Amino acid sequence: MTTLEVSTTKKTRYTYLLAAKRSILTEPYAKLRSVKRVARKYNVQPNQLRKWKRHFENDVDGALLVDPTIPSCSVKHAKGFVVTRETGGGRKSKFSDELIAALRTFFENSRDEDFSVSLRLMVAQAKLLSPVATDGVSSRAIESRIYRLLQKWDVTWRRGTHKAQNTRHDIEKEREFHSYVQQKIKLLGVDCCNVYNADETNMYFSPQPTSTYAPRGSKTVSIRGADSSSRCTIMLGVSMTGKKLPPFVIFKGKNVRTGHIKREITRRDGYPEGMEFGVQEKAWMDEELMLEWIDKVWKPSKEHDKIAYLILDECRSHMTADVRKAFADCNTEVDLIPGGYTSTLQPLDVGLNKPFKGYVSDNFTDWLINNRNMKPSRQDVSGWIDNGWNRVPEQIVLNLFRGSGYFKSNHSLAEDDMESSECEMPDCLVDCSGGEEDEEST
Repeated sequence: MTTLEVSTTKKTRYTYLLAAKRSILTEPYAKLRSVKRVARKYNVQPNQLRKWKRHFENDVDGALLVDPTIPSCSVKHAKGFVVTRETGGGRKSKFSDELIAALRTFFENSRDEDFSVSLRLMVAQAKLLSPVATDGVSSRAIESRIYRLLQKWDVTWRRGTHKAQNTRHDIEKEREFHSYVQQKIKLLGVDCCNVYNADETNMYFSPQPTSTYAPRGSKTVSIRGADSSSRCTIMLGVSMTGKKLPPFVIFKGKNVRTGHIKREITRRDGYPEGMEFGVQEKAWMDEELMLEWIDKVWKPSKEHDKIAYLILDECRSHMTADVRKAFADCNTEVDLIPGGYTSTLQPLDVGLNKPFKGYVSDNFTDWLINNRNMKPSRQDVSGWIDNGWNRVPEQIVLNLFRGSGYFKSNHSLAEDDMESSECEMPDCLVDCSGGEEDEEST
């Protein structure tokens, strides 16, 4: 039997020497033994032995026949017939170094901007970057080459864990909007108690859980879906001084006087007081319901004799001519947050919608204990919303405008933004707080 020298250095990949291949192949082909039996003996796959035989017969590995010390194909470890391969070894990619660098840059830039990158997209990019290198090469071959590159880059196929409108924001654009809002408050002379933010948020009748306790090691963890797919939209509003506007809940249905949902909420059958309700075919906010919100919630809540300042997002229903006229009639100045920046510039999105929905979910869990096989009614959901809204601490509301970057404290503008905008602290911010103005902030 051929004696082989084996390296004892601990490595993760191994290669067979040509002499080892010849020695192994003599058993199934020279001594007429079973290929599968020999493969099991040396802990390799039968197809690997057949591949070696084809190489010898077709003289594909000509260099190996000349110099038997050159390592050959990488295979599974087999005791007594392996040598270790140095780190960084392996077949060199058929792509040029320039093409590999360009693909790496394309991949990193795409992921920095949170765009999805697939193998198909990488193949298309490779063909675009180097038509000559990919001309006459099948897409399957290009996919294999790119797949090996991705493995070298320590990249794998992942399931997304977060979906956002825009996770790469321009800080300068955010500061410009902060400065603009601060100047607007100063120039209009708006009291801090009349600075508001309002926003719609979606709410399902039966929140779908994504996690559960289960025995450790379970191969399958099943979670039963919600028994109700009904949903509603909630219009929430808060002021800079911590005031919470009554929730405006929009249910799905026909917004006609004879509709049973419309009649139900009009009679207030089982609905909590201190809330307002609307009906829309898809439970969305539209122009008609926006005007209804202004009449039922906004006008009764603001001080009629003083100007109010309201920050909204760029929802279509917020920008119609009739809605703007209705705001102007009640002495309200409205500004819209730039598209894609609500996650950082919308105070309600920054710090209130999530804890509020958590309180509503707690109420749903308590209801589920005694109503496991039932669907919640509109009255039940309205009660959860009312309870959850009342549970939101005042301190959370007070921190919203500060957390979204408009102010450093509850009643003072950010110093950096004040300096950049060259505007002074409005006297109204001192009057509403009931305290003295911070000298440094001016």
